[in-house]
Amino acid sequence: MPATSFSTNEGEYQPKSIQPNKLATHEIEKSQCHSLPSSRSATPDQSCISDDEDDDADDRSDRLNEGGVEESYRAIYQSFCGIPLDGEERLTFYLEGQRSYKALLQKLDNHAGLLSYFTNEIRKDWNASTGELVILRLTATHQIFLGDFAAAITPRLDKLAQDVPGLAPIRDKIYAGYRTSIEYTKRWEKSPDHQLFYGTSAYPPFVVEAAYSEDWESLNDKVDEYFTTLGGGIRTVLGFDIGYKKPKDGQNRHHTASVSLWSASIEDDYLTIDRKMNKVVFRTEEGITIPGALVLPLELFLPLEDRDKIPAHVQDRAVIQFDFAFLAQLLSKAESRQQIIDSHRSPPPIALKV
Repeated sequence: MPATSFSTNEGEYQPKSIQPNKLATHEIEKSQCHSLPSSRSATPDQSCISDDEDDDADDRSDRLNEGGVEESYRAIYQSFCGIPLDGEERLTFYLEGQRSYKALLQKLDNHAGLLSYFTNEIRKDWNASTGELVILRLTATHQIFLGDFAAAITPRLDKLAQDVPGLAPIRDKIYAGYRTSIEYTKRWEKSPDHQLFYGTSAYPPFVVEAAYSEDWESLNDKVDEYFTTLGGGIRTVLGFDIGYKKPKDGQNRHHTASVSLWSASIEDDYLTIDRKMNKVVFRTEEGITIPGALVLPLELFLPLEDRDKIPAHVQDRAVIQFDFAFLAQLLSKAESRQQIIDSHRSPPPIALKV
């Protein structure tokens, strides 16, 4: 890590220390879900989550947003019971700050299995500085496309290691982290759509994210947070805009699909963020595939401190490639499955009694 301040297109900030990712594994115990339980009220002092003293000092300046805690609690409980949540793929709850978030965790802990479910099963983004808790819900389109794309990375890395001498030791250190949460203290947490670790790196150098329907700005904000909060802990973010809308009669079922690529580099002890691809379309709204390819140099999968590990004489060959035709094929398959799901969707369930 550079010893001086970092700079990006958004300005300057000071580097922050890197802490190892904390992953929890618990059994999920789903009990009665016929009605919303009357949980005991919780204060941050009762929280089962222990934070740093500095966090506790900051908590005292937060306002306890009981309404936001209750609203988010109800949504989490409804999901826990297997009842679909209404609304968009991104559900945003405003909790004001860490004090309310800790109160939510305590309230969840008062119901058997609910805190474990929230911790391990729900994909979420939390930022104490903005007070926003976002629950992420992938459509079938997103899940299938991202799953197939993630699966396609491994054989390409394997083939590269076989074809280019000297790259096998580097390739062997790259492994999938899937959707495990990325944490920076207990005040900031993100759930990526996919991620790749390198060796014992504290954070994944390579992250994959998808923009949800009409929510490109949210993806941009998330990318900014990755780089500014982790101070170069993440090297590369690959973003897809593959939003899906259920078509109405006579409407086209396709959605303009594009790819973007952000990468961090060190220049004169400063961290610079470059957008190497900016919403480059690989399939049009009419379903037409655009000629081209997504080319990913192997160095983008390595942490910044290991950026010189790839031998100079093989740099030009140390790349993996995804033709746009291949990406469009993956997306078409995912959209077809989404159509089947939409055409057989059951009526909405009866609302929970409170």
